[in-house]
Amino acid sequence: MLLIILQHTPIWVFLLLAYLLYAGYLQTRPREVPLARVLILPLVMLGLSLGGLASAFGSALAFACWGGGLVIGLSLWQRRGGVSTARYLPQQRRFWLPGSRWPMLVMLLIFCSKYAVAISLARSPALAQQRDFVMTIALLYGLFSSYFAARLLLLLRLTVPARPT
Repeated sequence: MLLIILQHTPIWVFLLLAYLLYAGYLQTRPREVPLARVLILPLVMLGLSLGGLASAFGSALAFACWGGGLVIGLSLWQRRGGVSTARYLPQQRRFWLPGSRWPMLVMLLIFCSKYAVAISLARSPALAQQRDFVMTIALLYGLFSSYFAARLLLLLRLTVPARPT
């Protein structure tokens, strides 16, 4: 069964996995990143999450559960987000980011969940109409998206100068 699934998986899926592994590896190393590039990954991941949700389900219930997952996740990641030791360098308009395995882990969780959902829907398209399945997957996608959204918000907070007390 697994061999059949892999044989029917388009080549671009394996290329995407290779890219995610590479991009995730880069996230494990300390680096300086321009302000504009800090925006890219969260926006892309947010777009992919919403696009996957729309193409798989497209219902108001799915989007509501996704939003619920996003809010829950934002509250969980609000204090940490994997950037607790990051610094903003205002003269260079860049961030110094510590290395972290969290981005790779979350990207791989997103990839694996989307792959599993695609396989499940290909084998049983009726799942897209089952309320519990839709709600669970949408909530999961929202939770995953919250990591990158929270990380972006935490980094953007670093760009705001501290108020004198």
